[in-house]
Amino acid sequence: MKLTRSAIAAVVAVVMSALPATAARAVTHPARLTLHVTAASFKVGTPVTLTGTATPVAGATVVLERLVGKAWKPLVHEKAAATGVLAYTVASPKKPATWTLRLVRAKSHGSKALTSNAVKVHVVSKAFAITATVVPVVTADSPIVVTGTVTPSAPGSVVLQLRNGTVWQPVATARLTGGSAFSVAVQEPLGAYQLRVVRAATTIATQGIRSGLTTTVALPPLVVSTSTLPDATVRLPYTASVSATGGLPPYTWSATGLPTGLTMAATGVISGTATQPIHAVATLTVTDARSVAASANVSLYALLSKSAINVTRSWGVGGQGELGDGRTADSSSPVVVATNGFVAVSSFTSGAVALRYDGTVWTWGDNGDGQLGGVGVPVGGSSAVPLQVPGLPSAIAVANAGEANYALAADGTVWAWGNNASGELGDGSAVPYRSLPAVVPGLANVTALAGGAETAFALKGDGTLWAWGDNGLGQLGDGTTSNRATPVKTLISAVTHVASGAYAAIATTSDGAAWTWGYNDSGQLGNGTTTTNPTPAPVVGITHVVGVAGGYADSYALTSDGHIYGWGANAMGQVGDGTMAPRLTPTVVQLTNAVQLGGGGDGGYAVMADGTARAWGGNSDGTIGDGTTTARPTPIVIPGLNNVVSIGGGVANTYAITAG
Repeated sequence: MKLTRSAIAAVVAVVMSALPATAARAVTHPARLTLHVTAASFKVGTPVTLTGTATPVAGATVVLERLVGKAWKPLVHEKAAATGVLAYTVASPKKPATWTLRLVRAKSHGSKALTSNAVKVHVVSKAFAITATVVPVVTADSPIVVTGTVTPSAPGSVVLQLRNGTVWQPVATARLTGGSAFSVAVQEPLGAYQLRVVRAATTIATQGIRSGLTTTVALPPLVVSTSTLPDATVRLPYTASVSATGGLPPYTWSATGLPTGLTMAATGVISGTATQPIHAVATLTVTDARSVAASANVSLYALLSKSAINVTRSWGVGGQGELGDGRTADSSSPVVVATNGFVAVSSFTSGAVALRYDGTVWTWGDNGDGQLGGVGVPVGGSSAVPLQVPGLPSAIAVANAGEANYALAADGTVWAWGNNASGELGDGSAVPYRSLPAVVPGLANVTALAGGAETAFALKGDGTLWAWGDNGLGQLGDGTTSNRATPVKTLISAVTHVASGAYAAIATTSDGAAWTWGYNDSGQLGNGTTTTNPTPAPVVGITHVVGVAGGYADSYALTSDGHIYGWGANAMGQVGDGTMAPRLTPTVVQLTNAVQLGGGGDGGYAVMADGTARAWGGNSDGTIGDGTTTARPTPIVIPGLNNVVSIGGGVANTYAITAG
């Protein structure tokens, strides 16, 4: 009888259901062998350990075989454990070799012969040796190429690593296929690098085998490329950026010697609002990512409003034309000076010297010692209107020292003319006066000027201060009381501002301190005594000083928070604290939000943040400007003045520049 397909299927199902569970599993899971290796390669002399599995596990003997030539040769016989796990340990050869291994189970008891997968095992020497070379210095656009060899030769790879701080980072890999030579290339930014080549950690036996070397990608020199900076205008916002080339970016910036009110950000941006006119020589320092630094000195002028429509107003004594309004009369209220466009005015006794926006220098008042400067007025005469001084280069600052005048040229030289009784001209000559301007020998890189009674000061870009003229009371600050007909170095460094009263001087330093020296009969040195001192010493009790001024026998300091401190003679309220009691140490003046400071014969002056001006002190010559001659021990608003950019005075006159 012929069985149908469905009948056959039914019979098979019955038979299968009658078989033991183990037999059923044998049918549903075909017999197989699998070989494993604990590592891809082994060192010479280290036993080679392998494991395998056999399915089914019924006590079969499995042979580990090695391929020799084209024939398989038995190495070890192993009977499968009840779990089906096989374990083999064989001795490695005495020299490097590559083995191909497999497992074989012979045919028996109706079973089929089985063969496992083949596994390659590399037996290598006891240690790898890696040699590597690299060009010590490569250019910025060339890759770093490392070449070398690995012995003994074995398949695998090497990794080029670069040290990033204290951590080695992989940057490139070279595959070793048939030989031992390798070449690895990597493109890196400018810098100095530590490199090493590491045998790829594919086996326990080869981890950590490495060769170290160093290289440098050539860097152009780090240079501050900014050589000039735009001028700043006092009391107006300022922003300028600086730049550098070479080195290893990114850059970090810092600066010293900037005009007060300006700061440098680490990004290389100078910003802020300059509070005082000055020719500053700032030291710009750039540091690259390797902490290599470079510096350069760059000029930065902080100028008063450079406007042709600036108006100068004056008040006080005017009998010799000191007010510059064309008359020879006193005025206790501001009058308009006959020439517009001045950006700075300086005065001490009976006249004034002024700087115009175009760099020209003008004078007016008494000419008893030629201090008008060859303007065509005879010595002993006067002028009630400003006249331009001939023979001067373009100037950036002016100063007055009684009957002598000075101009600071844009090239950093100083020019002088007028009285020379105490060596004020600074040229070493014994002439009593000189009407025509001449350069003061031996001075260069000057950034600011100041004058007192027959004494002159020049501040250099390196922070040193030089002085000449009358020194009978130690006002030059060189530790002596001998007059100096040529400039001598004052015993103070890191100076940022300087001013002078009649016979005492005051300066600020880069740390915000104020220093004084010279005559001290009224406590104008601010040290708590009335002892004259020819050597600079710190003023007690004030810090963060950003501006200074001197009166006839008093001194003033402006701090960064907008306060003004005064000390010295106070019989007419010169200190501005509301009293008329002597002050041998700094006392705060009764005002806030000051941005600029000035001194006069018997009092002080301030420009406020809102553009108005304040005055205080003695007023017998009408120097307060309020239309009276009444002393003011507390600051008052000077009537009629707005948009003020600077203010200051001499012994009996006051001058204020307004913007329009």
